[in-house]
Amino acid sequence: MIGIFTKSQLPADEFYHGEGLSKADLDLIHDNPYRYANKGEHKPTRGEDISVALRAALLEPEWFSSKFVILDGVESRSSAEYKKHAKLHGANFVFTEKEGDSILGMFNSLMQSDDTIDEIGRTYETGVALYGEHDGVTFKVRLHYLSEDGHAVYVKKAHGIGERELSNSVGHYRYHVLVAMAKDAYKQATGSELKSFTFLCVEPEAPFMCRSVTLDDISIELGRQEYQADIAAYAGCQVSQSFGSPVCEPAIIGVPDYMFSGDDEMVFGEDE
Repeated sequence: MIGIFTKSQLPADEFYHGEGLSKADLDLIHDNPYRYANKGEHKPTRGEDISVALRAALLEPEWFSSKFVILDGVESRSSAEYKKHAKLHGANFVFTEKEGDSILGMFNSLMQSDDTIDEIGRTYETGVALYGEHDGVTFKVRLHYLSEDGHAVYVKKAHGIGERELSNSVGHYRYHVLVAMAKDAYKQATGSELKSFTFLCVEPEAPFMCRSVTLDDISIELGRQEYQADIAAYAGCQVSQSFGSPVCEPAIIGVPDYMFSGDDEMVFGEDE
């Protein structure tokens, strides 16, 4: 299965439960195939709800205005006022005042960026699904944004927008794998190269610093090698009809490398 599908052609639920290995699936396989074979149903976190709201404000303003609710003066999701609105609109779409301040703060910061304005000024679709194949195995990527002329955008909350912090985040969450999968699926579907893949990164707390970043070619090639190796591992498990067990090999471990180098410990939030 190779192709490009808009959100109206392939709703999110069909994408996540349908054919193909997603980047999240490959992350599980990369860690241990047993995790993939025994994965549970994904439940969105509150951080993911806030990320969806941010993307809606940025890329789908009409949907944001009509669907998302920010409750001024409401401080807790356990309050009666919040529960009333959550029952009416859905808890994923209702936010406390503090959460709303974060969403709007990130939005206002990104809208001051010339890079953001350039990206959203194109004609684009949101929630586009790309499907590709490697060695007979289908893989898939869902993009936050894909323009008609082949520019992809991923909006990401980042707990630090320094180059070192973002570089570590790319490695920790394997965003280089995501980019490689997207580039390869796009080329298989269209015969053309994806012109760009830009991450719009913004801190979720004041002063809401933001930065646009792209990955270098070496990192993307490493991502390509990793996702293809993960697919090979999956295919091997299919052939052997075994995805291993929950028992891992014994290991000798030590303190992290940063404790020897004098660097500060890297702190990662959830992948959103």
